[in-house]
Amino acid sequence: LAVLLKSAPANALPWVIAQHMPADGTSAFAAHLADVSGRDVTEISGQTRIQSGGIHLLRGGGDFELVRMPAGAIAVRPCALTASPFHPSADHLMQSAAKAGIAAAALVLSGMGADGAQGAFALATAGNPVYVQDPATCVVPGMPGAALERLPSALRLDPAQPPLSFTRLCSIRPGRE
Repeated sequence: LAVLLKSAPANALPWVIAQHMPADGTSAFAAHLADVSGRDVTEISGQTRIQSGGIHLLRGGGDFELVRMPAGAIAVRPCALTASPFHPSADHLMQSAAKAGIAAAALVLSGMGADGAQGAFALATAGNPVYVQDPATCVVPGMPGAALERLPSALRLDPAQPPLSFTRLCSIRPGRE
């Protein structure tokens, strides 16, 4: 994740990261990501407007959804816990974007369980790009494996050498695409 964040240009597409962690761990993880990527990483715990180039880490232990605000702005806000055993739920986050018609790319990286597979499918069905870490490059291939099983057409990604299509996507400047 840090390698990908480091390679993403500033003032381009924002990142919203759902990392399965307890609430008391995400602040330190945001600081770690900022340190190793050289980018500002903010922990989100309440409603927050998503800014161009922002890297937003959802606070652990809770669930969030993406919503449209007045004048077209996009925000992330806390919501009731889902039935998922993983919080924040990547599935719920991505499904909320698809339901709201928010253009969003999915990126499913190494992790335990199947979280992200349904959300990535929802985004792909809505016409959005989906990238999944190649399971051969994962420490824990559960999440990418489940996503590829649900969505075999997803683009595979090696974080150490992301495909040009991913690099180009991350370089889009909102309002200038």
